[in-house]
Amino acid sequence: MEVAIRWSSLSTPAEARFLIADVVGRTFKLCHITIYGNSNLQWEEISRISKVPAFRTFDWSPRNDVVAVGQWSGETVVLALETGKHVLSLPIKSQRQCNAVAFNSESLLATGLERVRNDFCLNIYDINQRVPAQSLQSSTSSIKQTVEPVRKLATSEGITSIKYFGQQPKTLVAGVKGTCVRIYDLREDSANPSLQYQTTCVHNLAIDPTDENYFASAAPPKETMVMIWDRRSTRRPASTRTSTASVQDGPVLELKKPVEEGDSAANTNIWRLQYSSTEPGCLGILASSGNFRLYHTKKEYIEEDESQAKSPSGQARPIYAQDLHVSRVDTVERSYQRRRLGGRDHDREELDRIVSFDFTNVYAPGQRPCAITLRGNGDIGIHELKGRRPALAVSARSAIAISKPAQIANTADIGKLSSTLKLEEASQSGSIAEALMQVKEKARVSGDTYGLARLPIRDALVLGDVARRRCIEGYLFDCETNVMITKDELQLQDMWSWIKVAQSRARDGNMVADDVDFSYLGVNAVWNEDLAPQDTRILSKTPHNGSIASAITSLAQALGLQDAGLPETTKSEHRLVCLYTLGFSAKTGKLFSSVNNHAESGDNAQACLLSLMYNNSDLALKALQSGPRKDEAIHKGLAMAITAFSLIEESKLQGERRKLALSRIQDAVSTIDEPHAQAITSYVTTGNWTTVLHIPSVPLRYRLGIALRTLSDASLSTFLAHELSQAILFGAPQALPLTGLTTHTLSLFQSYLNRTSDLQSAVLAMSYAAPRFVRDSRFDTWRAAYRTQLNTWKLFIERTYFDTQSTKLSVTWDGTKTLRPSPAQVTLRCGKCGDALHRDAPPTELSASVASGPAGHHTGSIFGDARSGTVCPKCYAHLPRCAICDLWLGVPDPRSRGALTANKDPFAEALEVCLHCSHMYHRGHADEWFRGHEKCPVPDCECRCNELDSAGR
Repeated sequence: MEVAIRWSSLSTPAEARFLIADVVGRTFKLCHITIYGNSNLQWEEISRISKVPAFRTFDWSPRNDVVAVGQWSGETVVLALETGKHVLSLPIKSQRQCNAVAFNSESLLATGLERVRNDFCLNIYDINQRVPAQSLQSSTSSIKQTVEPVRKLATSEGITSIKYFGQQPKTLVAGVKGTCVRIYDLREDSANPSLQYQTTCVHNLAIDPTDENYFASAAPPKETMVMIWDRRSTRRPASTRTSTASVQDGPVLELKKPVEEGDSAANTNIWRLQYSSTEPGCLGILASSGNFRLYHTKKEYIEEDESQAKSPSGQARPIYAQDLHVSRVDTVERSYQRRRLGGRDHDREELDRIVSFDFTNVYAPGQRPCAITLRGNGDIGIHELKGRRPALAVSARSAIAISKPAQIANTADIGKLSSTLKLEEASQSGSIAEALMQVKEKARVSGDTYGLARLPIRDALVLGDVARRRCIEGYLFDCETNVMITKDELQLQDMWSWIKVAQSRARDGNMVADDVDFSYLGVNAVWNEDLAPQDTRILSKTPHNGSIASAITSLAQALGLQDAGLPETTKSEHRLVCLYTLGFSAKTGKLFSSVNNHAESGDNAQACLLSLMYNNSDLALKALQSGPRKDEAIHKGLAMAITAFSLIEESKLQGERRKLALSRIQDAVSTIDEPHAQAITSYVTTGNWTTVLHIPSVPLRYRLGIALRTLSDASLSTFLAHELSQAILFGAPQALPLTGLTTHTLSLFQSYLNRTSDLQSAVLAMSYAAPRFVRDSRFDTWRAAYRTQLNTWKLFIERTYFDTQSTKLSVTWDGTKTLRPSPAQVTLRCGKCGDALHRDAPPTELSASVASGPAGHHTGSIFGDARSGTVCPKCYAHLPRCAICDLWLGVPDPRSRGALTANKDPFAEALEVCLHCSHMYHRGHADEWFRGHEKCPVPDCECRCNELDSAGR
């Protein structure tokens, strides 16, 4: 390294100093920064030292403006930066290179020399021993003074690098060339090291000032490896560690390729290692190629066993070394080889690379840690680093807290939450469906090449608040309401639309035949006669003797199902019941009613498709002309195509003429993309319903209806099996018309949960059939988890609605409730006798013995006495006292004599309790107290009851 830059540890924002050392030019420049902001750095030179003796290493004292330089001859000279005078000379007996010099935070100076036989290579000097402190800064002193070492260490061992520990100035770490890294405690009389680590990584030692247990060392020149050590040395025994690593001493982290791949050539060295003093665990590594990287390390978490906290003798056990892991790597600048552009001069790029850096002890204007850098061309810059990523926490209600940088602009801000945290909440405007549609549109617009969306925090939080907001809006067991709430999710709308149909079909036992209940079964179960588990669908207590096929035939006859448009089949009743479960009917009156309802609601294309399914083209054309006609252009195109197709069918065109006519129709409607309209155009341009079955955008309910009315038995079985496997694989809730609410649906919802985490929709949909018809531990787990979610959101009323209504859905044919009703959620009981506080509760043995007559009955008046409502009616124990007025709590029973003198405001004397500190008050007193106070009125209680109550709301 030909030049170097060092930052003064005594720098402040008002006086920021740095030192530039030019090894080739033999000069030192002491400078200070005058302006820094918006990438504009200006600095001035304070002093300069020229014609310094040729040196190869130096160190800047952290206490005084003096610098020690190690010369090629091995002699070390201490220079005053402001005057340039030689204030101290440290000669040696045998000349050899001085490889390292280091000041501690007091007055000690260590020098490390190249190896020579029978001589010490690590010498410790006290520069204040012979030199008065004032002479270090004297401008008149020019006498060279010499000092003898106070300690001599490392006989015949070359020293490559030295560093003192800042918090223990009498302890240093030294690298012994090609052998080991040693830690010396200078307080000990022995010359032996306190600790020693066998390694060849003995260069560029760096100590982490934020945790001095850790220090780093680099490999010899022409190698790129860095090791991080823990000086606590002793490793945790293998039985208490999660890894199988050896318990021998070694590095806690090894970086084998700390620079960019491709830079580890024979001419690439690690020039500098340095830890940041403002960013814990941040190690800067600079390579000779100019590659400057930051390694952020974190400690491995090890759970302490309290039983092993102390040894059997009662003494504290040793503190073990903690392994590290790299949490992230930031590349400040790439190597000049990687940055090379076409046409640029190679030498020019090499001259522009970073050749030295040092971390600063002050923050940049952006309130981020920074490093000062020096380039080969002499340019000096400040690099603002990314620093520690902010801590982040998300609440169950989709509020987020993000930590702010460690900065206090005003002393009045100290202690305020807003000074350290940024709080954000999900946007609450409009319905959740509208909010989701807006967020999805923003995500679509902001998506980059890889589909990654960049959204504001408030919008992103909406995505995590969907289930809670839907629950508040009434997402429960009303299918019509659920369809409106999920209007942003077409697949959920299709699911709830079918459940609505299935619910109406199952009403009043309409889906029961031959004591078999077909409620909430899908096409697959009916067609394949798969009612597993059958015992939940057999309504009689005696075994069912008839077959499932005969029960299906009986059901079709009981419902009066007929359809002349079915293909040749051996399972006509199965097809009719399947169409009935889908909500389709061939009866003219019901078909006309369904088509008219769709048209009036604006779903003209859906009404048209339903008409064509039953070969009624006249009704299809009428459907396109009815209702609000939202997409008139599409409707006109469909009407034209249907009319043209009808004419082609009537004229019985064949061959090329038919193909040409159909192609003309296809050209006219090729731009239509509405799903139901696509099914219509596919049919009228091919004359074959089979092509519609393979259009995934067409709702599965209609594709199933078309398949049931057109495919042969074998083809239909194949089609249903394929669609079932695809629905389960991709977790498609719109496939419920196929699966029904069966065990297959649980597998489908398992895939759906893995894909979307929408536990809410899965639990609500399955509650119609589980555990009444389907009994599976997966649903039990999901239901319990959803109830816990509701409690976490503090939606206790909504959770109660869910419990009561799902319990009603679980009632079997014989009145058995397969879900146990929830017990009473709130009961006021006496803290003394344990009995309920209401008058009519039956007394327990304890209360009867305490406050009853011989027969165990209440001895007071049947109308109560003056204390009724303020004491326990069983044992007469008082309620707690009000924390404000110190009188007994309780409201007199309206039926008692004490009610005659009761306060006119029935709520003023009501009991109010803080759920955090459990103190109680009269409601009126609490309102008056907390209008002017935040803290609890009880002395020495620090609970901020009022603030917590506001947050709860």
